[in-house]
Amino acid sequence: MRDHLITAAFFIEGLHDARPDKNVKPDYEGLIEKWNKGCIELVDALVNYVPFALELCEAGAAACDGTYPGVFDYEVSSCFGKWFGEHVLEHGGNEPPQIEACAWLVKEVGDFFTQGLPEEQAGIVKSEVNLASLRQCQQIFPTLMPPSKTIADSLAI
Repeated sequence: MRDHLITAAFFIEGLHDARPDKNVKPDYEGLIEKWNKGCIELVDALVNYVPFALELCEAGAAACDGTYPGVFDYEVSSCFGKWFGEHVLEHGGNEPPQIEACAWLVKEVGDFFTQGLPEEQAGIVKSEVNLASLRQCQQIFPTLMPPSKTIADSLAI
């Protein structure tokens, strides 16, 4: 449970850094205004991805024999919150489609765990992260795709 709370906190930290343009300061109040569905609802929409992100993280860590090449919550969780918030700002207050958010996490978690690895080993790690996404996505996000379709089909992995 503690890991879930920490990851959620870093998602929110990143959300506070969201900006519609590199030349503009982050404006959390403006983000809430653009979202126009309430602060609690924005936080809820974002933290729904915590279980998925942690499943991917666990798969990546296991594939790397428990070795982390950096700080996951700094390099992935916070960045995901920022990406999510910027999507809201750039798309008329709409959250990213679940498939896009899942694809972002799969890619970034895979990239995180493969930093500095030889190509062959990196491919194995990314395969394990992709397999974790297949196992978890339909359970965590049942509306993402029909049961007959896998996330690999949706993401063209």
